[in-house]
Amino acid sequence: MTFNLSKGVFRIATEKMSKNAYRIATPSATIMVQGTEILAIVEDNRTVIDLYAGKIEIQGVNGGTTTAVAIVARLLYTSPSPRD
Repeated sequence: MTFNLSKGVFRIATEKMSKNAYRIATPSATIMVQGTEILAIVEDNRTVIDLYAGKIEIQGVNGGTTTAVAIVARLLYTSPSPRD
């Protein structure tokens, strides 16, 4: 299941589940949720993620993947500036 969020704040808490059971797509990154509690702030060109528990995998729109497993972590993804 994929949720699209272009701007705003959300909090999600899930039980342990299979990889990529939930995806949250933002303008700057896609977050794959796995047994997680997160709070995310989505702005025009960045996504700020507070990871409280569990595991997430993040794919930035510029490429590259980050996996985070933490009790508390803050992750910031910024998309490239639009070119004129």
